[in-house]
Amino acid sequence: LFDTHAHYDDEQFDTDRREVLSSLPDHNVSLVLNPASNIDSARKIMSYLDEFPFLYAAVGTHPHDAARMTDDDLSEFEKMSEHPKVVAIGEIGLDYYYDNSPRPEQKKRLRDQLALALHHQRVALHHAEPADAERAHEHAVREEVAGDVVVEGAEDRRLLAVDEPARQHHVVARVADQVLGDGERVGHHLQPAGG
Repeated sequence: LFDTHAHYDDEQFDTDRREVLSSLPDHNVSLVLNPASNIDSARKIMSYLDEFPFLYAAVGTHPHDAARMTDDDLSEFEKMSEHPKVVAIGEIGLDYYYDNSPRPEQKKRLRDQLALALHHQRVALHHAEPADAERAHEHAVREEVAGDVVVEGAEDRRLLAVDEPARQHHVVARVADQVLGDGERVGHHLQPAGG
């Protein structure tokens, strides 16, 4: 099994994280991608990458934490993304459903992190909540900042991975290719029922 979106950096695992991670192969989990939600969670998951061969990371700041993200965080994500087991930038995006960060900050940090994904040729792991009015803006940002990295369905395998829990919509694009190293495009865009 490949767990494409786990948060073992979450504080609920602070007391037994190492034991839980160690037990995953016994439960037939052979690969795990753990997206960060901010710089602290990225640091935490990075500290486990060398210990667990099946663990991979996405580094970035979730839109809920966009207002707390700094340019220093972005520089640190840049350094982290050079690690061979950092296969994506994320979890990034816009979340106008909860609005935990001001919208201008969310947009700025989304642009910053998409540019980082483009620079390092990493997939962008994108968080989205129901906000149909903003989908057009998100598309425009993708086109403007990192078109060839995140255009869905492009022949170039540098694609966007989307996490949209409200619609049970998960996409794994080039991440699996990077992790498995088989050179084949194994991820694709999945449409929700009726979508």
